[in-house]
Amino acid sequence: MLLSHSPALFAEIQMPVLATSMGAVLTLFVKSCGFHFQWCRDPLAHHTHKSRVPRLGGIAVYLAIVLAIAALSYVLGLHTTLPALAILIAVVPVLLVGCYDDLRF
Repeated sequence: MLLSHSPALFAEIQMPVLATSMGAVLTLFVKSCGFHFQWCRDPLAHHTHKSRVPRLGGIAVYLAIVLAIAALSYVLGLHTTLPALAILIAVVPVLLVGCYDDLRF
């Protein structure tokens, strides 16, 4: 029986919306920081961009997912999000390599 006020229903419906909203806000924040701190790259000949493009957008995506999982663990309890936490920890090296690539190359 599915209750209309159960935390599970809240999590299944609201968490994707929350993660997407946080991702949009954080992407705008990281973009403005990219322009402010000159974390930009001029477009190359084979790129479709015509102006400078800020880098490090992966940070915004990662933080949005982390915040959504934190909200989910607050609503449903930490025991339900342990597999997701393990994946978030495992993805940190990929995030670091992506940041290095964005800033270095």
